[in-house]
Amino acid sequence: MRQKICLGLIILFLLGTAGCADLSSYDLSGQVKLTLKDDGLPYLEVYAYKPRPKKGTDSILESISEEFSSAVKRAFTSYYVYPFELYPKLSFTKEILLSEEPYTLQVDFAELPPENFSYLKVYDSQGEEVRINALEEKIRVGRDRVNMRSRTDDGTKHSGYGLASFLDPYSNNEYILEIDYLIECIPVVVRTVKDDRGVATGLEVEDERIDMFITAKIGNRTYLYGEQKLDRKKTVPISVVDWNLDGRFSDEDMVRIEYKKKAMFFPINKKFKVGKGKKATRYIIELEETGDDQYLLSIEEA
Repeated sequence: MRQKICLGLIILFLLGTAGCADLSSYDLSGQVKLTLKDDGLPYLEVYAYKPRPKKGTDSILESISEEFSSAVKRAFTSYYVYPFELYPKLSFTKEILLSEEPYTLQVDFAELPPENFSYLKVYDSQGEEVRINALEEKIRVGRDRVNMRSRTDDGTKHSGYGLASFLDPYSNNEYILEIDYLIECIPVVVRTVKDDRGVATGLEVEDERIDMFITAKIGNRTYLYGEQKLDRKKTVPISVVDWNLDGRFSDEDMVRIEYKKKAMFFPINKKFKVGKGKKATRYIIELEETGDDQYLLSIEEA
């Protein structure tokens, strides 16, 4: 019986370790044939506003009172935060190069509640607004005010996710843009602390807080795609993405390898390591154009 139990534990251990193998456990060397695809998703973060959460009365009031004096109405035992007054914090203007031409991304929450990408505009190098094609939009509009001192108020969440594409008329390259944002107001939480016998011994207080962020990612919809064998059963998708957004594939771009739902990016024609410590292996990747829309990716140990 004991031998059976030990054998079972050994099998479970082997299965567990096999399932936990990371990319450094495999030899990535080889050649991968790549073909052109045009359904790419955003991969390059071009803007991020992620302030530290504001906790406690003084911190919240100090952070918003100057610019948003109307956002907070304070009483003796309560004060209210109005989430719609916080949206301007998420607005931004960002200039980026697309196909070697300057473009401007503008996010402005002037119309509230936001809908149908009313907050997003894209301008080309001539200052002309570019028509965007809405691909996906999810908007959650919460309550318009929160009592941050109320023990019975559950708080509120305002969030949005948008995916849109647009065309550069000069190069005919299509780009895809992702906007993700959040405003969450969480009132004070008071918990009763009990001992082992269930007798209340005190109170535990978790300060009220406001969480906010907004990020913008962009990508060229066109990319190179292929698959690399890791062993007899496993393969991983490999792609080359237009990292510098110039509309071409070159040494300035990046190779993306997706393994266990995680995307890893590696440079072209530069040495890099996969793994850590003794498991780490150095590689170098070369990209060669072999024909019309046909490429060959060579991965070698360095």
